[in-house]
Amino acid sequence: MSVARISDTRERPRRLRVADQPIPGANLGTTLDLQGPPPIDLALDLVDQVARGLAEEHARWRVHGDVRPANVHLYDNGRGLYARLSAPTPGPGTSLDAWHFAAPELRAGHAPTAASDVYALGCLLWVVLSGRSPHEGGTILGPRDSLLVGDSLQAASVNHVLACALADDPARRYPAAGAFSDDLRIARGLAGSPGSIAVARHQVVVPVPGIPRPVWAALSLLLTGLAVLGWLMLTGLGS
Repeated sequence: MSVARISDTRERPRRLRVADQPIPGANLGTTLDLQGPPPIDLALDLVDQVARGLAEEHARWRVHGDVRPANVHLYDNGRGLYARLSAPTPGPGTSLDAWHFAAPELRAGHAPTAASDVYALGCLLWVVLSGRSPHEGGTILGPRDSLLVGDSLQAASVNHVLACALADDPARRYPAAGAFSDDLRIARGLAGSPGSIAVARHQVVVPVPGIPRPVWAALSLLLTGLAVLGWLMLTGLGS
């Protein structure tokens, strides 16, 4: 039987039993690395399963603190895949390491909370839908409410979930995983609604430290001046 260790904010950590029949070596991180993101409906279903499991722990004042694909294990119950959050794992586990799922307050050194778990759920939803981290390149990829494009109600609903979960201010996020799951289930229920839906192909713009533009301009003028001076000197010598 697989177990998951969940830390409790009020008492000694307990062990939480999760589903048996694990698929050998199948965590969500390695699956995404090897196969890419699943169809939108399956992506929403898998993340919702993780959120519902985490909601039970938040209701008991427990936080996980390390929600990411490497800690989401996939199981087969004979009717389809289902996902469960496992204990935190040491090291990155996949190319999408823990930093990509850490809320701003965690990166500032604060302790994990239900709100930081919600932020990680938002990152998880982004990754499972798109196959890439919202923090790829060290910055967020475009507006956080526009990962899905299209005019369907489902696209707007999923984007709303992402915007709420990925707010920088913990007070503006869903208070716990249960509220996240409630809105995500509404979005799932809108599958097949009129209109289009697709994952946006954001351009990754990575700011690279370098020489400021005014300095480049000055250097360009200097080089041009030197070239002209050299030509004049050569012309004078030739005459």
